[in-house]
Amino acid sequence: MRIARRLSRPATGRWSFVQRVPVELRVVLDCRLIKRTLRTKDLAQATCVRSSFHQLCSTLRTVEGSTRGQAQQDGC
Repeated sequence: MRIARRLSRPATGRWSFVQRVPVELRVVLDCRLIKRTLRTKDLAQATCVRSSFHQLCSTLRTVEGSTRGQAQQDGC
């Protein structure tokens, strides 16, 4: 079974997540890289947490885009 590249499992057996923050979201999140232990030994649960990050990025892009559009309409 192929495991997503952004998930790793060191000797402790707990899954970790490493993801580069997209350029357009670095100002919002104030970081370039997110590294977190997922506090689980279950691959299915780790994959679910990883997909939550991708949903968060999509939501932030939508909010950031609508905020920029509103600022341009207001003449900022």
